[in-house]
Amino acid sequence: MKLTEITLEARKFPIDETFVNKVETAYSCKLPDIVRHILSVPDDAIDFGDRTNLMHKLSNDLILTASEEMQSDFVGKHLLPIFDLFDNDYVCFDYDKGRWCKFHTVGDYVFIGSDNLSDLFDNQDKINNSPVLNMKQSKSRAKALLLFFFLSMFGAHFFYLEQKQKAFTQIGLSVLGVSFYTIWALQTNFGSQGGSIFYGLSWMLGLVAWVWGLVNTLKLTRRS
Repeated sequence: MKLTEITLEARKFPIDETFVNKVETAYSCKLPDIVRHILSVPDDAIDFGDRTNLMHKLSNDLILTASEEMQSDFVGKHLLPIFDLFDNDYVCFDYDKGRWCKFHTVGDYVFIGSDNLSDLFDNQDKINNSPVLNMKQSKSRAKALLLFFFLSMFGAHFFYLEQKQKAFTQIGLSVLGVSFYTIWALQTNFGSQGGSIFYGLSWMLGLVAWVWGLVNTLKLTRRS
């Protein structure tokens, strides 16, 4: 059967209940009927056409152990990888949202996909250029905001105690730390494209600013 007809033709193959049950147990999910059929389709029954050397269906064993073998938390992301597109790209079923998508394991990119697997294959270029959800980005942005917030609180407290020099020093250290963090984010797309010394500098400066602010706050509190 042709790849673009897989959602129509897959139902002709009987469900491999033993394997599908193992998948649902491993991923802690209940899969819709069409996904159960697709999982049961042998790789050699699919005509990949001009994509024969560009993709293939994952083996049953690899589907069951994808998180360990590919060093990516598919289970935690509610993604079931089924097709390998090479270059660390996989076509997955998002069983939390009930949609198909493409997932890039190196950067934790989830490319916005489709409700229909055939549509995803038909519009591969559109999927490649669609917006992506980088799961690391939201966490990294939250860290930066928390870093700036907590360090700035010391500066605000110093203003309250009429210690303007200490307040400006504390806020200056905070802004510098977040600036380093921003440079790191711009250089590496929040760590998904390698590392940067600015990440270490931002947290080292943040630690120095936090300790300095805490020590001076305690000293001023004792004096009062």
